[in-house]
Amino acid sequence: MKRLLAYVAATLLALSPLSQAALIQQDISISSNGAWSTSLLPDALHQFSLNAAGPYAFNFTLTPNAGANNIASLHSVLSRQTQPGASFTEIAATPYVGSNSFSASLNFDAPAAGNYDFYLAFTNFQPWNGTLSYSVNPVPEPTTMALLGLGGGALAWRQRRRKQSK
Repeated sequence: MKRLLAYVAATLLALSPLSQAALIQQDISISSNGAWSTSLLPDALHQFSLNAAGPYAFNFTLTPNAGANNIASLHSVLSRQTQPGASFTEIAATPYVGSNSFSASLNFDAPAAGNYDFYLAFTNFQPWNGTLSYSVNPVPEPTTMALLGLGGGALAWRQRRRKQSK
């Protein structure tokens, strides 16, 4: 019985959204002498497909190489294509002005499986070189988290009862 509970707990944890790796992950070297945007990249580097509807987090980071100058302004947009060949519709955006690096997370609810596009544009007064990294991760549903918490609590309660009976 003890082994069965251990297997069940391990299986629940392995199947939980918390244990999932990023669905999509990219690292792209970029160089800008004044203005840069993802439209300069092949579509495959800034467009991605999701196989299921649900909540997701789109995380991205601009990491400068040594000696990179400040970014003057930045605008990022996450958009969805409703059908093949259709234009993309904006679902989240982030404006920014400031330092030589930037990191953000855009949480969005994908209404359906389909194609998505990430657009990032920034300007700089001096050359900027670095890496754009982004990932798309599923966000666990609150009910999943509650069930995992209840399961963990039940295992802890059972262990405590067992220790008290000894």
